[in-house]
Amino acid sequence: IYCNKRSPEQSADNNKQFMSGKHESFSLHEKENGCEVWNRCVDLTVHSKRFCTAVSKVTVVDQECIRLVGCGAVGIGQLFRYLNILPTFELIDAGRTKNGELWREYVLRSNELCCEIREEFALDAWSITPLGNDN
Repeated sequence: IYCNKRSPEQSADNNKQFMSGKHESFSLHEKENGCEVWNRCVDLTVHSKRFCTAVSKVTVVDQECIRLVGCGAVGIGQLFRYLNILPTFELIDAGRTKNGELWREYVLRSNELCCEIREEFALDAWSITPLGNDN
């Protein structure tokens, strides 16, 4: 997975997407035929440990969605929920990396936007325990 990270300050200032348990970084990739395309990278953590990195290409068709994301009112990751949209899910592929990590590629699609996502799960993702709890 390639992930062009920004500092937490840049992510918070530019995208209003810096939240506990998640580091999200994305940049406008292109504008094409009234659509806007963002590349997005999210590290998901639990108990201060990364369990998954998701890299996605998000294509937004709907002008209202573009406006909401552009002004920072709604993050790309929250658009489906915010607009009460139930996207279709299509699993493209899944497997293991050379290191043994699980990965999957899938697409979430609606009339308003399309998210092409690749997730890679840390080897210890299913054995992470709360800090101070070694059981």
